[in-house]
Amino acid sequence: MALGPRSKAVGDGWVRDRDFSGQVDGPASEPAIGRTTLGVHGVTPVSPEYLAGFLDGEGSITFAWHWNGNPKSRGRTPRLIIGLYNTFKPVLEDIKAQWGGGDVLKSPPNKLGKRTCWRLRLSQGQVAKILPEVMPHLRIKRMQAEIAMEFLAFEAARGATSRRMISPEVRAIHRDFAERMWTANGSDLRNKEFPAGPRRERLVS
Repeated sequence: MALGPRSKAVGDGWVRDRDFSGQVDGPASEPAIGRTTLGVHGVTPVSPEYLAGFLDGEGSITFAWHWNGNPKSRGRTPRLIIGLYNTFKPVLEDIKAQWGGGDVLKSPPNKLGKRTCWRLRLSQGQVAKILPEVMPHLRIKRMQAEIAMEFLAFEAARGATSRRMISPEVRAIHRDFAERMWTANGSDLRNKEFPAGPRRERLVS
């Protein structure tokens, strides 16, 4: 993938946009709020109701897989993520400024004529803070949010840390959460594999 001087590729194909001086998403002298809809258009801050609607229409709730670094566990742990997507970058910057998140990344090059899409990803810790506030207002993603809240409660009850030993019983529960989330998202389980250390278990044979 050929990238211009303003771009830097990240692991999953999305691109971190840079200006020519190497600053992320604009010159250092440019105030962050000046690049957002809050500063440019004078809109009100992003409310839980607005964020819930945005997540329903332009987002996803799912799991990513994280190697926990414990050689005895021989496995990966699911980590909740929320992805928010839009062709209008400033609205994602507004959400990030108020609710947190990683870099706003640019999609890989698309077919000629297609508009650039941007992504904001929220980590599990941020998901745990956001979901209780937006969940009462969700409609389309309500089931995924309920599964996510159950998963967070389970992980909190077992005192999960990134290097904690993963027992076969916990792995089976993680697998059940993954199957339920993928089903809620409309995924075909025949095309899904459950990461299990050095090998991957196909969910449906």
